[in-house]
Amino acid sequence: MRLSESMEFEKSVRELAARFPDIGDQGPIFPEGNKVSAATKRLGKLVAAINEDSCFIPYRESFRFAEVLHAALDRIEDEIVPAHPNEALCLFAMFIETDARVIANGDDSAGAMAEAYYRACRLFATVAENLEKPRRAHELFFRLAANSDYGTRDQLFDHAHQILSAVATKIVIEVWMERLGKEGDDKFWGLSTRLGQLAQSIGDSSLYEEIHLRGRDPKEYLLVAFNVAECHLKCGNPERALAVLPMGDIEKRFLSERNDLLAKVYEALGEEVKLRQVILEEFHHSGSATDAKRLVGMAPETEKASLRSQLDRLVLESVGSPSRQAEYFVAMGDLETAEQVVVENVGSFNGDFYESLLQIAEALQEDYPVGSSVLYRAMMESVLNRAISKYYPHAIRYYNYLKEFDSRINEWKGVQPHQIYWNEIKEKHAKKSAFWRRIL
Repeated sequence: MRLSESMEFEKSVRELAARFPDIGDQGPIFPEGNKVSAATKRLGKLVAAINEDSCFIPYRESFRFAEVLHAALDRIEDEIVPAHPNEALCLFAMFIETDARVIANGDDSAGAMAEAYYRACRLFATVAENLEKPRRAHELFFRLAANSDYGTRDQLFDHAHQILSAVATKIVIEVWMERLGKEGDDKFWGLSTRLGQLAQSIGDSSLYEEIHLRGRDPKEYLLVAFNVAECHLKCGNPERALAVLPMGDIEKRFLSERNDLLAKVYEALGEEVKLRQVILEEFHHSGSATDAKRLVGMAPETEKASLRSQLDRLVLESVGSPSRQAEYFVAMGDLETAEQVVVENVGSFNGDFYESLLQIAEALQEDYPVGSSVLYRAMMESVLNRAISKYYPHAIRYYNYLKEFDSRINEWKGVQPHQIYWNEIKEKHAKKSAFWRRIL
């Protein structure tokens, strides 16, 4: 690029950055009179048709429509990118601009359609990088980013290092930092977020910290500090991440997130002793089998058994919920102790929390049917207590398990035998005819 062209390009970028996001109407992506390939014309019409479809897209149809969107991207990627990359760049931009119609005119609660636009942003960035970040990519970046009303274009900033040249990125950051300092983030909502994304994109975690913490005490802005520390870690600066993380006592609800980041920092720094300390501290709060396995895995071979016993005792003494204790022992592969916890705490299990109870019951049912029976009973009673007939098939399934367990249980280990229990259930729920006629 000649000096005059370079200066004119830098001036253009500076103007766009200064006017962002109010850059105005920039006309069609493919200006009239521009010659394009026949294949690009065909696909341009396909993308235009997506933008012109005015029918509302209900939730169930959103998945099918997402397939249509991905099919269009497949064709651009396969048919246009190899032979006409400059045209593909514009086609991807044209596709991204259809989000205003598609997302606004549909129920994309599952995010299926949005994923197509995330992919389009990634494809746009890849083509721009392969074209060595041409001027047209810069212009389209600002055009698209200025109208990101649905979050579907956010990945343009995450991949800005593939789209914007180093000079352009420096100019954008300079202009936006000046605006942020003068006018604040309230007037230009999201400008600090965009700057943060640019900083992460180019791997500048110090700039990310400057943008978000702005010299404030990390302990007073915990979530911001966590994000900054995460960025330092991603950018390979664990020392700075450690300096940012608030140490000592913090609010209990933030403790696990802080400890998780500390563990990552100490691991990156090779501080194994401190890593074990922070994992053990977190284990005291969570009773997590994941943390237990990690601690045991890090211990010398001669200490593994005693450490495992120590952790098991901590769970039994410190973790208040029997269901959490049972979950822990199931995850650790100690089904015998898991059943013991269940049997010793009959009546303590709330069948409404069937997702966690079902996992424990299924783990125990083969070799420890007494413990499994306790949990299936709790879940069955939960369904019957709600008295909603459409859920009775679940209760019937649980009953069938109980019936099968009864035939192979010789010792009930202090738990009420099936027949006595079943007589009580019949008496308590005698009026639920929709349930009884399906099993008797």
